Amino acid sequence: MNRNKFAIMALAIFSLMVSACGPKTPEVNVKLTVSPTSLKLKVGEEATIKAIVTPESTAVSFSSSDEKIATVNEKGEVKAIAVGSATIAVKAGNQTRRVPVLVYTPDTDYSARMIGDKDNKLAPPFYIPERALMKVLFKEINAANQPFGWRFSNDLLKKDSDKDGYYFAPVTDEGKLIDNRYIEVIRYDYPQDNQDFIHIELYTGIREEQNPFTTEEGKKKIEEFAKAYGFTENGTFGGSTGNIGYTYGAINSKMFGKEHKEDEQISIIIYAQKISKGTHEGKYRVLANILYHYHHDHD
Repeated sequence: MNRNKFAIMALAIFSLMVSACGPKTPEVNVKLTVSPTSLKLKVGEEATIKAIVTPESTAVSFSSSDEKIATVNEKGEVKAIAVGSATIAVKAGNQTRRVPVLVYTPDTDYSARMIGDKDNKLAPPFYIPERALMKVLFKEINAANQPFGWRFSNDLLKKDSDKDGYYFAPVTDEGKLIDNRYIEVIRYDYPQDNQDFIHIELYTGIREEQNPFTTEEGKKKIEEFAKAYGFTENGTFGGSTGNIGYTYGAINSKMFGKEHKEDEQISIIIYAQKISKGTHEGKYRVLANILYHYHHDHD
């Protein structure tokens, strides 16, 4: 090897060593937040996902896991195409945020999601919305309930829909309370941050001098109330445990949600509370919660 070739090779090796030992270009610490963090859209509806990124010069990209369900463009504009679920991935630098999108079609035939009996004056039907859509389906809940005398009553009861859910009471067109029903108030309760606790509360007109769970006549009324709304399977009285006291639980085998490929089942838990003030002070009032159970909850 002649001297020139040796010198060139030595210079190349030296350059590599200097490069390896020299200061590295620092990695940019990218921060990415998106809003909203989830979307529920009707078919054909549109919404925009906003991405806030630092440094601001960082490129942001959007992509959909299933463009047959929902599409997204470079501006984060999402369009609902068909019923189902998809995920929008938002990427900036080494950061990725995923926004779940649920696309649905509002019910036009409410009968499939009603429980109760139109011929039973004590237990007229009311609407059971899909759990994940309870908040956004106000128009459907209202339209389905109105023919049976249930009126949206948040203003009357001084309740904030965003914080307290939707309240419905049995009220005539003239504004008079219908007081010959099992249920006096229906509350559609949807906690903002915890979907697992979404449920429907029922405030009944059943009031007894003695705790109804401790008398045969009281238990009979409780079972009749549950069965009138289709909760006929696995009916069981529980002993007095914890803060809720005595309970009665049963299952309504009617299945919902098949249009979203997610079968549901609902159950009821009934209990009694002693009234501490008012005209019925000292009596026991029967209350109930309707709970949702999806098959995947138990997988």
